[in-house]
Amino acid sequence: MAIAQYRLGRAYYNGDGLPKDLIESFARGCLASRYNKQTAELIADLHMDLNPKNHKKAKARAEKLKQ
Repeated sequence: MAIAQYRLGRAYYNGDGLPKDLIESFARGCLASRYNKQTAELIADLHMDLNPKNHKKAKARAEKLKQ
């Protein structure tokens, strides 16, 4: 599941077949980060690209997905 979440997060980040959505990308990356070391690169990219308001939204989305 972690690989799938990582790939989905990367697809949202790049807009590959999906609308580009950094918040959703971050949320999916957070789900994968516990199990997939590749995700660290995605999360690092997102930390640079998200403004503080969207970073907060992304964290909230990640928490919702964890439930």
